Order: sequence, then C-alpha cells, then structure tokens
Amino acid sequence: MAWHERVVRFRINTHSIRVALRTARLLEAVMGGRFDIAISTKNFILLDCDDKSAIELFTEFCRGLCREYAARGFMYETPHGFHFVLLKFMSFPRWRTFYRWLLKMMDEEPELEDIIDRAHVEACLRRGYATLRLVQLRRYLMIDETGEVIFYE
Repeated sequence: MAWHERVVRFRINTHSIRVALRTARLLEAVMGGRFDIAISTKNFILLDCDDKSAIELFTEFCRGLCREYAARGFMYETPHGFHFVLLKFMSFPRWRTFYRWLLKMMDEEPELEDIIDRAHVEACLRRGYATLRLVQLRRYLMIDETGEVIFYE
C-alpha cells in the first residue's frame, strides 16, 4: 500500500481546532494523502545547552527542575551539545509561565546564559511549543523525582 493510500496521523499543538483542521487539509492538498490529527495543549519542558564545557552546571540545573516539579528527566548528548526533557506534561499556561520565568532568570543571572540556550527558549515561547531533535544520540542519563541520577550510559 502506498503511503498516500494510508491515513497518516500526526499531533499538533494548538488551542484552536480551526488551526488544526486547516493544517490537516493543507497537508492533504499538498501531499495527496489523508491526515488525521490529535490536538494537544500539553507540553514538556525542553532545554538546550550548546556549551559542552557547562555540562556539570546544566546537569545541576536540570536536577533542580526534577526536584521542583517532582518529575523524572531525561538528558542526552548530541554532537552539538546537551539537551533535557522534563518528563511531566504541563498545561500551556503553566508551560508558558515556566519559559517566561526562565527568561527573567537569565536576565537577572547572566551565568544562566552560559548553560541554557536563550535563542531556543525565545523560539519556544514565540512558537508556543518546544522541540528538540533526537539525532546522533551519544549518551544520556535519567534523573528521578528527587534529583538523583538513576541511570547513566
């Protein structure tokens, strides 16, 4: 069966059913297949650290987030830096509040910009969702709800 004969499912982060349906219809028109959508208004916190020499500070910051939100976290390395996913779905208002708080903290404590990519945070807020690529994964660690590293490879 050719791909355009199947139903392709994708997830879209939006608060508007109209936007989601319009996106699906546009993809159908351009790609020639049928697209089903799953609307989500929940997000993960995703952070990016491009400075590999800041891994210890970045890890400590991420461990603190795991403790604060009582959630596990996943950190991984790629050729371009380190990346973190807080494994807790957040409502859009709570997610947006976190990213706004983070930008404010970066203004007040400039050393945070050494460990967190401001451009990524700003782009997340501008788009209304966060993304990170999981390509060329090299190694990773898991952090539990108390901030303890529980698995490292």
